[in-house]
Amino acid sequence: MITVIKKKGNQQPFDPDKIKTSIINAGNDGGIVISSKEAELMTHDVKKNIVALRGEDGVTSSYEVRELIKVALKNFGFPQIVEFYERGKLHDTADIRRHLAAIEQHRKALEDLTEGNLTDVKKHKEMEVGEDLKKSEDPSEPEDDYEFADLRTEIYKSKDH
Repeated sequence: MITVIKKKGNQQPFDPDKIKTSIINAGNDGGIVISSKEAELMTHDVKKNIVALRGEDGVTSSYEVRELIKVALKNFGFPQIVEFYERGKLHDTADIRRHLAAIEQHRKALEDLTEGNLTDVKKHKEMEVGEDLKKSEDPSEPEDDYEFADLRTEIYKSKDH
C-alpha cells in the first residue's frame, strides 16, 4: 500500500477516489466536463507513476502526487485544467461564479415575491434622510433648532477660541 505524507506531516494511505474527485473538480472549475472514465484513467496513470517511482509499498508526498496529477492532465489533453488544479481552493473562480449565480437567483426570487417592486436600498435611505430634513425644517418647532444652535455656540466659545 502506498503512503502519502501530507503537507502538515501526517500520513494517509493513497486514496484513488480523492485523486479522481480532485481531477473532476478541477475540470468543473475550468468549465470543462471531465468524465468519470477519463478521471479514472488519469488516476490510474498517477498511481502507476507513483508505483514506478516509489514501489508498491512506497512513501510519497502530497506535493509529488499533485505534480503527477498535473502531468496526467497534460498527457490526457487537459493542459488548460492544470491552472485551475494548481489554484485549488485558494482562488476558486468557480466558487465565485456559483455565489454570483446564487445571488442573482435570490434577487429574482425576491423580485417575483414582491411582484417586481424591489426597492433600491440606497435610494430608500436617501429618501428617509430627505424626509428627516424636511421634518427638521418644520416651522412648528423652530425653537428646538435654535436651542441646539445656541448650545453649540456656548460650547465653542468656552473652548478658548
